[in-house]
Amino acid sequence: LGLLFALLLSGAIVRASGASAACGGFPLCDGQLWPRHPLGQIHMLHRALALTVAIVLIAFSVRIARAANAGRGVRIASAAAAALALVQAWIGAQGVLHGFPPLLAGLHVATASAVWSATVIAAVLIARTPQGLASSDQPRPDASDSSRPRWLGWLMLTKPAILLLLLFTTLAGMVVGGGRWPDGPMLAWTMLGGALTAGGASALNQYTDRGSDALMARTRRRPIPSGQVRPREALLFGMGLAAGGVVLLATRVNLLSAGLAAAGAVYYVVLYGLALKRTTPQNIVIGGGAGAIPVLVGWAAVTGRVSMAGFLLFLLVFFWTPAHFWALALVRQADYRRAGIPMLPVVVGEPDTRTQILLYAVQVVTLTLMIGAVTREGWFYFASTLALGVLLLGHALLLWRRGSAQRAWRMYRYSSLYLALYFAFLMVSTLTR
Repeated sequence: LGLLFALLLSGAIVRASGASAACGGFPLCDGQLWPRHPLGQIHMLHRALALTVAIVLIAFSVRIARAANAGRGVRIASAAAAALALVQAWIGAQGVLHGFPPLLAGLHVATASAVWSATVIAAVLIARTPQGLASSDQPRPDASDSSRPRWLGWLMLTKPAILLLLLFTTLAGMVVGGGRWPDGPMLAWTMLGGALTAGGASALNQYTDRGSDALMARTRRRPIPSGQVRPREALLFGMGLAAGGVVLLATRVNLLSAGLAAAGAVYYVVLYGLALKRTTPQNIVIGGGAGAIPVLVGWAAVTGRVSMAGFLLFLLVFFWTPAHFWALALVRQADYRRAGIPMLPVVVGEPDTRTQILLYAVQVVTLTLMIGAVTREGWFYFASTLALGVLLLGHALLLWRRGSAQRAWRMYRYSSLYLALYFAFLMVSTLTR
């Protein structure tokens, strides 16, 4: 609500100062990420805040959807707030491109009011929920899966939180590979194809993991073990999404991006999910390549090839994955032991796992410096990257020295933020070079 209020206030400032007409393009301001004119800067700050609010509201609605005791009203209100935020952003973009005629200006304000209203309703309903919202990892005894809408089960099969991060790395690959913001149609088709392929692969992974998912507190409320979606339905759904995504990339983008996306799906479902996950404690190390492929898909979409810089970005995600996932495994090692999955903490113990997390974090930070040297980034890149890297190493060192579930959880949460911020700063550095 605080962020949303700031967005409404910034919109009023944009309107009152005359900054509405200061930028004639979208998403850049007349081809610039950060214009020199003060009115253009006010306009771009409003856009940045709008993007932040949209991301937060989407994450908020997903969190509400996964809550064990969230009522129907709060689910509808949170989903409506996220959807209306996207609609309002689209109306704002159309207004910029068409000079804000009265109809679009009115709709822009109206949808902003609707977003605010939906968010307030959701907040009030949450405040009235006894004992707050229960995590999906710790379902309450009276929680009933039958109360969850069926469409939500299909959505959760795609693992939307992970999907958003994968799409963000795809976007980064497109921006860095092309050296500029990609064309609208190219961006749209690549994102849609990548989303379908990755979402389909996630659904297939949940199909193959349905047995172990039912044994783990973290995953037992997923659509298949909870009974919300039947296994055969999930299998067909995943196959259809993945195949549709690959076909879309092949026909609308290029064959290389389609081939890479298909390889990533097979890598994730077959090599990691079926061959490695239950056979070796190095499963996440080798399997990390699946999550690193989307950045290559984006790179190949705009260039038609994969260069050394693109491969270094692939390696960055590859080496980031163990440090990120083993931190979660430290917190959930009882789950993995119960399900018979040989994650590293279960096999070698906590001290060795913490050491491995630290070593992989060092490799990640080193790789970011190598990438900056290869792509000839400026001071902004190195300053932001070093700041992020110091924090990552700090979390890893604290976990290594004082191992605890709380420290491991902090490492897991920050490592997610780290990757998103790194690619965001890399894109800013590329666009302002």
